[in-house]
Amino acid sequence: MNCYRPLLFAAGWTLILTQLAGAQTPQPTIAGSTTRGLESASNSFTLTTEEVQRSSGGGSARNYTPRAFIGITSGEGDTGLILGGGVSMRPFRKKKHEIQFNADYQRVFDENGFGIDIDYYYNFTGRLGDFTPYAGAGIVVTDIASNTETGLQIGGGIRRPLRSFKEFFIELLIVLADYNPLLIRTGFGW
Repeated sequence: MNCYRPLLFAAGWTLILTQLAGAQTPQPTIAGSTTRGLESASNSFTLTTEEVQRSSGGGSARNYTPRAFIGITSGEGDTGLILGGGVSMRPFRKKKHEIQFNADYQRVFDENGFGIDIDYYYNFTGRLGDFTPYAGAGIVVTDIASNTETGLQIGGGIRRPLRSFKEFFIELLIVLADYNPLLIRTGFGW
């Protein structure tokens, strides 16, 4: 059963993320359209923000972004593969503060493993062309070959909005633990 644990874990997260993505159906608004019509409804009727939120069922603006990524890990002379997903949330009033929860499957040292991390990120207001930089830190728990480690993860990345997806991102992270890998992840949020 131990060898199937990472696959079951990854399958469970895929199912959860699929359910979250499916729950994002647009809500009807007073404009008779979907939430995309919310801005035009507020402009055409000059409603206050509170009136718009009341009329659309408490506000349908989403504060989370499901995400999927692929990456590599490198440390102590070995390189491995990372496949994962998670959720990025901005529950605070200022949208430059972000919380991320990620889970991933790892193939390192010819062993299967998995990792879970929860991080805080600060999104900088300046832009690098079309990209927005961010930096942060968090706690990561990894289990590779029945060796479980908890460590501090620091790093950052850049993200760019896309038409077909909400964002494209690239992250560079360093894990500070017994095994100190360098992680590079890239993926999409939708």
